[in-house]
Amino acid sequence: MHANQGAFSHIASCTHIIVLCQNFIRMLGKWIKKLLGMPDADLLQSYKEKGAVVIDVRTKGEFQSGHGKNAKNIPLDQIAAQAGKIKAMNKPIIVCCRSGARSGQAAGILKSKGIDVLNGGPWQNVADF
Repeated sequence: MHANQGAFSHIASCTHIIVLCQNFIRMLGKWIKKLLGMPDADLLQSYKEKGAVVIDVRTKGEFQSGHGKNAKNIPLDQIAAQAGKIKAMNKPIIVCCRSGARSGQAAGILKSKGIDVLNGGPWQNVADF
């Protein structure tokens, strides 16, 4: 075997390992999002196409510091009390917040009330909805 063939084989092996690592990281990211109840871009897009209403569950002050252009602000501590009003919208709902934690709680509350709801995660995910 020539020295060049050995080097080429080594580079090919390293490239293969890098590709495997990249695929693993991509799959791990999807798994973590699923574990946290955060949707992928395709699911968000399908809700957008169905005319979903975006509800930002952050506080009024947080909402005023930046939010999606069509988002409605209903803070998490008011979600249960507003569930009837939200259900009356008769549309799918996407909830969002700063990180996805509070919107995950809000999604659980609304799902328990029979509302078609999706945790959109951070508000930046749905800023253009």
